[in-house]
Amino acid sequence: MSLAHLGIVDISQGCDFEQSILDANALGLMVHVDTYRDHAEAGLASWGLHSAFTPKAGLFAGPNPYSCISLSDRFGTHCKLDNPATDEFKALTIESTYWLGDDSVRGSVKMKLGDGEEQAGHLLLRVSEGRNGEGASQYAEFYQHVEKDFLLRGKDGLELHAQARRGYWADPKNGVKDFYIRIPPEDFARMKPGAAFEIAAPAAKDGFAWNVKAGLKIVR
Repeated sequence: MSLAHLGIVDISQGCDFEQSILDANALGLMVHVDTYRDHAEAGLASWGLHSAFTPKAGLFAGPNPYSCISLSDRFGTHCKLDNPATDEFKALTIESTYWLGDDSVRGSVKMKLGDGEEQAGHLLLRVSEGRNGEGASQYAEFYQHVEKDFLLRGKDGLELHAQARRGYWADPKNGVKDFYIRIPPEDFARMKPGAAFEIAAPAAKDGFAWNVKAGLKIVR
């Protein structure tokens, strides 16, 4: 077995053997233990105490004592590769809304409710932004970071709470770019039929934000 198979890179070939093992301007901490083409050449009876005893349990269980416990993808100090900005959405604009179960809306979401959820309000927010040919994954980064607590404000100053939950649906080619928000039963009961409410989006977080189309209101 080679060092490459163990996830260890032999840095000795073509390198300066006077190089310090700790260098902030090179590769950080570097330790070169051994170089060989095959496990048989190393003359090792086993891979340390791990292979000598049984049973094996814990994080490094199994016949291979090496395990990846973290992984990152970064650009090094002297890297010359381009690092273009990603095309993730930083903001989404809520352009319309509809209630769950409204079949008059093109591509309306179908969703099964849990027990006791009949007393809550179930609203879908349809956004303007969406790339044709891409599914829900195009919103993943946005949804992971953005704040999810909304306020619904009535003309009389009444404020109701709503929260983005259970995710989103996307088929932009057919107009589906919908995010679900739930109005808890105690707040939904205070929403009088016919009364209009404005949607107050939460503040931006980590550079991700909801925008609301001017004049947009919802009515129970």
